[in-house]
Amino acid sequence: MNRLRHETSPYLLQHANNPVDWHPWGEEALSRAKKEDKPILISIGYATCHWCHVMERESFQDADIAAFMNEFFINIKIDREERPDLDALYMEAGHLLNRTSGWPLNCFLTPDGKPFFAGSYFPPEPGAKQMAWFQALQYVLYNFRENRQAVEQQAERITRSLQELNREDTAPAPELSFFASPFPSGPADQAFEQLTKRFDRETGGFGEAPKFPDLLQLQFLLHYHFFTKSDTALGHLLFSLDKILRSGIYDAVGGGLARYAVDRQWRIPHFEKTLYDNALFARLLADVYSITGQNRWKDHLDKTLQFLRRDLSSGEGAYYSGLDAESEGVEGKYYTWSWGELEKILPAGLFEKAVKIFSLKKEGNWEGTNILFQAVPAEDEDLQAVFRILARERDKRTRPKRDTKVLLGWNALVVSAFARAFEVTGDESYRREALGLVQFLLATFWSKDKKSLLRVSTQGKTHQEALLQDYAFLAQALLDIHRITWDAEWLQKSLILSEDALATFADLNGALFYTNALRGEKLIVRTKDTQDLELPSGNSAMRQVLHQLGLLYGRSDLSERAARMLLTMKKAMSEHPAAHVNWWSQWLIESYGAYEIALIGPAATEMANQVRKRFLPHAVLLPSETESNAFPLLEGRPAGDPVWIYVCQEQSCMRPVASLEELYSLLEVDAE
Repeated sequence: MNRLRHETSPYLLQHANNPVDWHPWGEEALSRAKKEDKPILISIGYATCHWCHVMERESFQDADIAAFMNEFFINIKIDREERPDLDALYMEAGHLLNRTSGWPLNCFLTPDGKPFFAGSYFPPEPGAKQMAWFQALQYVLYNFRENRQAVEQQAERITRSLQELNREDTAPAPELSFFASPFPSGPADQAFEQLTKRFDRETGGFGEAPKFPDLLQLQFLLHYHFFTKSDTALGHLLFSLDKILRSGIYDAVGGGLARYAVDRQWRIPHFEKTLYDNALFARLLADVYSITGQNRWKDHLDKTLQFLRRDLSSGEGAYYSGLDAESEGVEGKYYTWSWGELEKILPAGLFEKAVKIFSLKKEGNWEGTNILFQAVPAEDEDLQAVFRILARERDKRTRPKRDTKVLLGWNALVVSAFARAFEVTGDESYRREALGLVQFLLATFWSKDKKSLLRVSTQGKTHQEALLQDYAFLAQALLDIHRITWDAEWLQKSLILSEDALATFADLNGALFYTNALRGEKLIVRTKDTQDLELPSGNSAMRQVLHQLGLLYGRSDLSERAARMLLTMKKAMSEHPAAHVNWWSQWLIESYGAYEIALIGPAATEMANQVRKRFLPHAVLLPSETESNAFPLLEGRPAGDPVWIYVCQEQSCMRPVASLEELYSLLEVDAE
């Protein structure tokens, strides 16, 4: 009996009609494995995963294979986006076992839940030194039955290794020194130098194929340039963005970024689009526009946000998780073009230009069809004319399916993206979108007593206890909403949420936070989310929030915890800089010093609105049009006429100034 038909996850429902006796993750399946002494298969994927669909069609819909799985295994399906904690745990196990990476992830466990064998996609037939899926099942079952002691030893070894990986971060938090800065700039410089070794100076980005946009690493380059004035950092950032925006990974017709390209030149995308990638991409474009003032970055920002509104909006105030790579069962069909189609729909002059601009071929430039990537420079008017025609034609096609899960953390990233877009463009519609979305999230996911969060909403049902990352992203979104409203209520909500996270996730023996709530489900290993990979880690994101709240509220306990978190991570950050770039961005802030800026007087709000347009990652702002004791940052400071601007750094305040030019001089940034 397939038990997935009662689930709400679009991914699990995609497998609800398989002949496999799938269970959702839960006590029923885990207890059954112990009772029947059977190995557990957990198969992890997500609704827009192309190779998950392929493996389902090839193997999980095969009646004979399903019968074998049902007789000898307890089979569990997991949506990685619903349970990123389980995904991270068993993905790490896959790396330890055989460097497995990617989805679908198929991991085999002992009846007590300890991993002993793993792989990613398995084909229906063997080849290229890869077992077929049925062979893998037979191999696992044979060893489980005939070599049980070796299997148990392997499972214990992997579990101990997982515990050790998470125990490294639980060392007592280092003490802060009053006499010497614990955050010298040298380590960040070394991290940047290590990152430069991965620069692809020919095609942009980092490393070889498959090529991910690595948005967090690009964001770190922006921070590094800001603090050090490094032309190398800014140059590679802008070069990489330009390459991405002219590539197949960016949908030039409708906007939006695909997850990655399979080739080094970014020409052949893996066509699925995810909400979080595009939220982070929009935020990065907004910051780049802020520091360059060049309208082309604003144009791409607008196009990316239009894509989110058009293709991922739920219509009820939130955003869905992603778009499938396939339509009508064919990967990329929605996005690619035949020579004949383009010749028919484009005017002759534009078609000839399009052939040259996009390196179009009669036989296709990918699997008999054409992907649009900008091979040569082109006049903007020609490009826009082509895109308008293609957009109208593409609207007639069957759209890729949407993963209709609403995830709290990912939606919080969208709030931050729209809020930042409003700051830099002044587009009031972006402000309304950010406010409407954050209100939806609070109403949907935060309990009435404001003591707990849920993280998934599907088909009107909200479930799954929130993880650290959800708390951190939402707390940051609330801080960002404060900057576009200057309403202190949003700061208070962020503080309440952060204090709840401290009570719910904090390691009492160290500085960091656990991924799961202390009161939550007990897994074989209690993990800590610390690596900044496709998303900021839960710990680095929460550390960023605590740092800002500490400055705004004058809370030394929060500031000191944030500092200890950073120092606790220093060893891991130095050993693997590319996996800790959000941490390194925060190290730079500590190294060069954070500023607290209070603007008091009738012109305070107007001036704060001007300041927030700037890219100032090292500053918190608090305007008040009258004298106020509402915050320590405002307390005891008279109002100016029209404004006094108070600037403090590390408990030391400078003389108040009355103009933005003087403020920027104190901050050592260029005046506009």
